[in-house]
Amino acid sequence: VYWLPNETDTSLHEGGAYEGQWFGGTPKPLNTLVNAFFNSVGEGTNLLLNVSPQSDGLIPDSYVQRAKELGNTISERVGNPLAVTKGEGKTIELDLNGAVEIDHIVAMEDIAFGERVRKYTYEGQKEDGTWIKLADGDAIGHKRIIQLDPVTVKKVRLQISESVLTPKISKLY
Repeated sequence: VYWLPNETDTSLHEGGAYEGQWFGGTPKPLNTLVNAFFNSVGEGTNLLLNVSPQSDGLIPDSYVQRAKELGNTISERVGNPLAVTKGEGKTIELDLNGAVEIDHIVAMEDIAFGERVRKYTYEGQKEDGTWIKLADGDAIGHKRIIQLDPVTVKKVRLQISESVLTPKISKLY
């Protein structure tokens, strides 16, 4: 009846409240934070990235720098779609306007109508017209980011094999 967003809670720095360290500490490595993003936001949850101030109430410069690096990395990887579409039904195709290398697919359901997708497969159309399987999954929800080994395709097809009612995809890129 109600949509209740999931939350992934972590801290920007090593240690953190769960390990008895509220303040100070070294920022986590960038790749650790990027993985936290893809394993939370990429799986449909909200990422709560706790950033603790110093004892003087200021955020350390090293935290600010790491947060900027994280934002830039996310933008570089999924912030500039090659093409975008939306649609309803069991099959949605995204035309990439020619063969291009991709390494991520992002899909979002229109959750105003509920999370309807229960099982899906992504396929990519090669230059010769053949379709190859890229990935599969069991839910899309608010947002699902699929990371791929780089592959060159000219189209991406979302095939929904199980759903409740008609799937409504608000964004596929």
